[in-house]
Amino acid sequence: MWQAINEGRGILFVLAGAAALVGCGAVAALQPDANFGRSASSASP
Repeated sequence: MWQAINEGRGILFVLAGAAALVGCGAVAALQPDANFGRSASSASP
């Protein structure tokens, strides 16, 4: 998003970036598994 604002790419590019960030956060937040997104090396046995 910052790159879009800094380079003047337009409001649609900014909104698309914001929607992507919100979507990624929502997917991660709505996962039932507490270990979602953690790498296998950092998971406790």
